[in-house]
Amino acid sequence: MKTKSDPAFRIIDKPVIEKIIETAFQLLQKPGLEIYNDNALKLLDDAGAEVDFQSRIVKLPRRLIENAITTTPHTFTLHNLKGEPEVFLEKNNFYPYPGTSAVNIYDYERKTFREARSKDLIDFIRVVEKLPYIRMNSSLDIKDVPETFTNIYRLALALKYSKKPIKASVLTIKSAIPVIKNLLFAVAGGKEEFEKKPFAFISVNPRPPLMWDDFTSQVLIECAKSNIPLSRGSAVVSGAGGPVTLIGSLIQQTAEALSGVTLSQIVQPGSPGLYGSAPIIFDVRKGVTPTGAIESLMFCCGAAQVANYLAIPTHLYTGISDSKVIDAQWGFESAMGILLGVLSGINLFPVGMVNMMLTQSIECVVIANELCGQVYRLMDGITSSDEDFTTELWEEVGHTQGFLSTLHTIAHFAKEQFNVSEIVDRSSGFEWQKKGAKDTAQRAHEMVKDLLAKDIPKVVDPKVEEEIDRIVVEHAKRLGIGRDQIPKEFFDN
Repeated sequence: MKTKSDPAFRIIDKPVIEKIIETAFQLLQKPGLEIYNDNALKLLDDAGAEVDFQSRIVKLPRRLIENAITTTPHTFTLHNLKGEPEVFLEKNNFYPYPGTSAVNIYDYERKTFREARSKDLIDFIRVVEKLPYIRMNSSLDIKDVPETFTNIYRLALALKYSKKPIKASVLTIKSAIPVIKNLLFAVAGGKEEFEKKPFAFISVNPRPPLMWDDFTSQVLIECAKSNIPLSRGSAVVSGAGGPVTLIGSLIQQTAEALSGVTLSQIVQPGSPGLYGSAPIIFDVRKGVTPTGAIESLMFCCGAAQVANYLAIPTHLYTGISDSKVIDAQWGFESAMGILLGVLSGINLFPVGMVNMMLTQSIECVVIANELCGQVYRLMDGITSSDEDFTTELWEEVGHTQGFLSTLHTIAHFAKEQFNVSEIVDRSSGFEWQKKGAKDTAQRAHEMVKDLLAKDIPKVVDPKVEEEIDRIVVEHAKRLGIGRDQIPKEFFDN
């Protein structure tokens, strides 16, 4: 099999990876998959899978899975909304983005969780747009529009205010799928243009253990047909929806992820996609699913190694915390997750979320941007050239002058030393006290306010925005929602 370049950190050996994949192949034969979508059952039957239409049990033969691993692209690129290549999903390149599964936000000034509204989402997108190391944009779950309408509305706002590639969401409403496709194609200038230069991806996960529901299957089919990149993953919860041993859950996660890869390639050979999603543990002592637990991170790192072996780009959930506020726990869990994710060769991972993925904090995203910037510097490594291995510099300086004022220092310091933002305080203790003795969270909140005070306009072409508005208003009308019920912020310039 083809392989990506070896990551810096390995948590399982190659022989174990091969056993995991082999056992996953066996799982997809016995007991097989349970699939509740008639279109998927027919596609799989026509492709040569063993399908029992009455029980809805599907058994995937090895040749179908191996063929899918071959035909799924081993690299692909996401573009920004200007059509420029931005996210190169290959090798061990990594690109953080703000997590999308949060159901509320952390209001820093009130120090409480609350439901997000349209203004919160717009502010969120505008801030992320200005963060250099958060390479993609996404959206929040907002509550000032009906649930049946939120998929379309959130994506439309992101398309208006962000030129970065987008992590889109399709939750539970089948009628949203064709409208989401229409929005993406309208911004791209047509289906063919989107296929040439995709700028968004959508996650689809089976339901553990080894089951695809009707809705998620249809999302996968519709997106694969149109070459909309998919994160074809699995959200196995070790100890609940999967075995309590990490190795057992990793086998199941591999089988479920490969089932998504296989179905997408049966629908459309060569359709682009990622491997991964959100494997996690269930803390049997507390009865919760901690994303920041070291075992959850180990689970993600193991899944990344399997994907690296298969040479499929990865999307896994490291870089987030279970803390409820911006504190030391948030810091060490987020930093550990980001670093382990990068060292494991994960290409895409979310940052910024707290409270076990239930809450998003824009201040946390700002701090995570700083963390990611430093990790980018780390991964650049210590570079050298032949001139570094001569004694001329020391001969020039001698024993007393020092290096601070040399031309060598002036020429090299900007590249050698990462330029930290105001998030990081490197002043003296006395100077820090004079400036108000602010902690990292306070400094992040002030940075958010400064960014929002600047003019960050919509980035979409006015004619394209008119088409976005038309698609959204027409969809709202079909749902019985009048234009006057759509928050005014959507139409504001």
